[in-house]
Amino acid sequence: MRIEIAVEAGDGVGEGPFWDDLENELWWVDISGKRLHRWQPATGALKDWPLDDFASAVVLREQGGLLLAMRDGLYFMDPATGARSLFVAHEPDRPENRTNEAKCAPDGSFWVGTMQNNLHPDGSAKPMTGATGALYRIRHDGGITREVDGVHLANTLAWTDAGKTLLFADTGTGVIEAYAIEEDGRLGASRVFSDGTCGGEKLPGFCDGSAIDSLGYLWNARFAGSCLIRFAPDGTVDRQIDLPVSQPTSCCFGGPDLTTLYVTSARHGLAEAAIARNPSEGALLAIETGVRGTPSIRFAG
Repeated sequence: MRIEIAVEAGDGVGEGPFWDDLENELWWVDISGKRLHRWQPATGALKDWPLDDFASAVVLREQGGLLLAMRDGLYFMDPATGARSLFVAHEPDRPENRTNEAKCAPDGSFWVGTMQNNLHPDGSAKPMTGATGALYRIRHDGGITREVDGVHLANTLAWTDAGKTLLFADTGTGVIEAYAIEEDGRLGASRVFSDGTCGGEKLPGFCDGSAIDSLGYLWNARFAGSCLIRFAPDGTVDRQIDLPVSQPTSCCFGGPDLTTLYVTSARHGLAEAAIARNPSEGALLAIETGVRGTPSIRFAG
């Protein structure tokens, strides 16, 4: 398994990677740095868009353009002009929250998790005091349902069992839950997929974003753990992959054959001495896994 630094992005909090299988490009955001990235692996070309607020994830749309999960709502964006328009304000009753994890389900609906905002407007750290987050499902017509409530820090959205099961984590508890998907697309009964331990020992770091491969194995970024954990379909730990960054945040499969795992990372919160020892903190990594992944899903709207 080959692990490389793909882009020395220097992201405060790199997040929300999305692979465009038509243009062979990777999109992701820097939350605290208020930036949107697009990178072309074939040429090495990197383009950035500055943002005026915190974005936590980006997905492409079936109708063209982008859907951005911003602090206060979900916005359509035209990358050619940079123009944005509000699609839906998903959580107007919780103005102290911001988005965190977001991804499209196999049916093209957009799922977004929230958390109490832990960032001041300048990107510096802000204390969290409660579990005010939730998980929402947004249909292509803008219809919203709140699927999970009382979430401390929403993370990991991955569908398995041919779209019949959603894996969703609350980093505050360290637990990854497996939810049954009902016929109408909403969440049903849940069970514990991983309680954050292996053999009675706590797993390294904290569960963050994830990707799922074609065999149903979950690749989970372990924030502050300097590694990924690959979980088998039954929730047991298959392997640990050590990384050259200390705060991996999320991942997605890409490349022409979907065997490259792209991993975002963060330097936010690290001491200057730690960054001096490892200037690659906040970089984008590329891992040649030898395993075919699942594609990023476009928003149906």
